[in-house]
Parts: sequence; C-alpha cells; structure tokens
Amino acid sequence: MCGRVNVTDYQSIVILMDAIGVPLKMDVKITLSAELFPYYKPLLASFIDEQGNADSALMNWGWHRAWDKSKRLFNSRRVSAKGQVIWQSPVWGEAIRKRRCLIPINAFYEWNEKQVKGKRDRYRVETKFPAFTLGGIFEISEDGELFMSICTTEPNESMADIHHRMPVIIDKNDAEKWLYSDSEKEVNELMQAVPNDYIVMKKEHQHGQTINLF
Repeated sequence: MCGRVNVTDYQSIVILMDAIGVPLKMDVKITLSAELFPYYKPLLASFIDEQGNADSALMNWGWHRAWDKSKRLFNSRRVSAKGQVIWQSPVWGEAIRKRRCLIPINAFYEWNEKQVKGKRDRYRVETKFPAFTLGGIFEISEDGELFMSICTTEPNESMADIHHRMPVIIDKNDAEKWLYSDSEKEVNELMQAVPNDYIVMKKEHQHGQTINLF
C-alpha cells in the first residue's frame, strides 16, 4: 500500500516538475532521503490553488483525524475493502473531487504481504523514468497546514504477486488531466493500475543489494 518512498535524485525531480508544468519554486526545500514515510517529514506535491493556478508545496503525508489514533489514514483507496468507492467516501470524497495533487518520487517500497510478518521480503519499485509522480489528494487545516494522502488502486499482475494494492501512478502526459479534470470518468481511468512493463520491481537483500524481478 506504499508506506515508504524514495526521493534522492533532486535533478530528476526538477526536470519532471518542469515537464508537468509546475516548476519547483526556489524557496521550497524538499527532503532528500532513501526512505520517507507517513507522519515523518513532508513530501513535495504539485496542486491547483484556490485561484486555479498550478503550484507546489511541501505537504504532510497523513490525514489527521482525532479518531484515527493508530494513524492509519495516510493512503486512500479507489475502492475500500467494503466496496465503497472513493467518490462516496465521507473521508476522501470531497478531496478526490476538488483537491488532487501529484507527488514526485524516485521509487516506492512494498512488502510481500503473503509472507509472515517480520520476515517479509521488501521490494523497491521504480519505473522506466528516473522520477515519476503518484496521484494524491490533499486538504488544508484551519491554520493553513497542508496534508496529503496517496491514492491506491487494485494492483497490476506483477504487483498482485506480493500485495493487494498499489499506489496510483500518473504518467507525466496525464498530469494536467489529474490536476484539472472535473470528470469522474476521466479520473477513474487514471486511477487504474499501470501496465506491468511500466514498473520495475527489485527484491532487496541484505546490505542494500537488489535484483531485478520484472
């Protein structure tokens, strides 16, 4: 379900932001780390502001709710385990309609949920591009703080071997549509899993070594 992301190649992030039409602002200092995770440090995100202009800012990864003591609300589902679609969700519904964002990263990590906890293999997932964006949604607190959630969807065939969900990956050619579209149909189409050959999965071994799987 994407609980860790990699943001280490600053230049590739800059190039990607330029390509999707939201250049990185000089005063935005992104955190570079091989592992960034929810409720730890904010992630860079591009979004459409209240005036309808493309902008970028650091957003906290996690959806703060008083009743969510275990801090589970950091990823949203296209369709919940109970079959509720995101558009009708009391938690995510308004945001998917009005406040979508893009999170540029270099890779994300996933664990094999089919294995015993504590002994699960971890996989680094990249794409054929040095940087790519995940589809997300965001909200603004009463004091103006930004919080975001990464959208997840049903996995493609490769990801299904290890997990029942995967993050929504938005190709740079679809970035404008994800940020601006008012069409539920268009957004739903973008929330489908990318093809198997779009991603590269690397099983991690001790001492940071990896091997390509797909």
